[in-house]
Amino acid sequence: MSKVKEFLSKEKIFITQDALEILESLEESEIIDLILNEIKNIDELITKETINELIKKYSKDLSLKEQNSQTYKREIKEVSDITMGYKLMLEDRFNKLKKIIEKVHRKTAGITSIDLDKMLDKSQVSIAGMLYNKESAKYDALLLEFEDPYGSFRAIVPKYKKEAYQSALEMKLDDVAILDGILIKTDKGYYIRVNKIYLPDLEFEAEKKLEKNIYIACISDIRYGNETFDYNAFQNLIDFLNNKFDEYKEISSKIKYLLITGDLIEGFSFESKFKFDITDDMYSQYEELAGLLSNIRQDITIYSIPGERDQLIQTIPFNEFDQEIAEPLFKFKNLILLKDPSYIDISQRKILMTHGYYFESLFKENIVDLEKLEEVMIKTMKDVIKRRSLISSVRIEGLLPLGYDPFIIDERPDLMLCGHFDIYSNSSYHGCLLISNSSWINYLNDEKPRHSCYVINLKDLSIMRFLF
Repeated sequence: MSKVKEFLSKEKIFITQDALEILESLEESEIIDLILNEIKNIDELITKETINELIKKYSKDLSLKEQNSQTYKREIKEVSDITMGYKLMLEDRFNKLKKIIEKVHRKTAGITSIDLDKMLDKSQVSIAGMLYNKESAKYDALLLEFEDPYGSFRAIVPKYKKEAYQSALEMKLDDVAILDGILIKTDKGYYIRVNKIYLPDLEFEAEKKLEKNIYIACISDIRYGNETFDYNAFQNLIDFLNNKFDEYKEISSKIKYLLITGDLIEGFSFESKFKFDITDDMYSQYEELAGLLSNIRQDITIYSIPGERDQLIQTIPFNEFDQEIAEPLFKFKNLILLKDPSYIDISQRKILMTHGYYFESLFKENIVDLEKLEEVMIKTMKDVIKRRSLISSVRIEGLLPLGYDPFIIDERPDLMLCGHFDIYSNSSYHGCLLISNSSWINYLNDEKPRHSCYVINLKDLSIMRFLF
């Protein structure tokens, strides 16, 4: 681990990826020490603007000033690369969701925005677009503004078109839709009067059953290192997997896979930094957790994705497990470390694993309408799988301009697993099984077992829930 990263980890300093890159690119050790000494007293997220200001502050000679000049030139190029990255990401999102809509609804968008100029007034149109603005119009109608790779166009959804109007109400910015309607041309321009809106959805699939019983177990949010981590409950889980409970041995002995959807350790975050007395060294947390996981029988294959607490530098999407910090996990022969999100295929079943952090905004929106957290969680999972996207919008802080959209659920899963919200719940949507798991830490108001482990028979997607 580099000197800079080691210092950031030790002092629990939050820094953006681009700020870290600028800091690590500095060649003068003296200025690095001065900057590190100052930012350790800053409780806010450290950005590249903060680092650049400190570079200017501590510049003492011409060579350093020249370095600032080179940094500035590099930043200009980075801005250009970032802009192109977002542009390509939006195009990829548009194309993937458009393809999903066409497949699910067997509907083709016949034209693009560039064709509208040439078309006659009152022409029937079918066109795809990505929503970038929505507002009220006259007579309770909705005005929608869309973009496609070639330009933009406006659409009016009358309130009397009830299904289309409801779909328009549900749409969020950066959603993609195919619109059926009539092109209306006036002296001031043109718009589409919408008759029907086609949105992404999960296609129905004929129920399939496997020939053999194949059992998997899934958990989430171990959060080892938190001061309230329930060691006894987790040890009971390990004993369960190791067939030490006679009453459950018939089931546990058939479990061949354990899937973990992130937050293996407490790590550090704004919450844990100020509220919990945790182990400072993430490596130690992984090392001690590895000791626990090594007690699970070796014929069980473990798959795990990271959560936000497994991140040294938080980005969206999450970085993969760091090979230095999480080195103890990489030594496991039966542990497979994946990224978030990830698909895995087990015996002809496609399983989508995601931590849940990406769709936190959807969860918060649903809290307004529902009282029980389990209902909120179920609705959120259904919204995610129906919308075919793990994020509600690309307009979220910390999003990396990858040049493609990794959050689109472009393959139909048989099963989606998540955690993060510390709520155990299960449901299904169009034949896709949806499961969220609780954590392995305790709260003051806990009165009964609440640490969940779901066991799923992949033969028919039947489930059993165990609480420890």
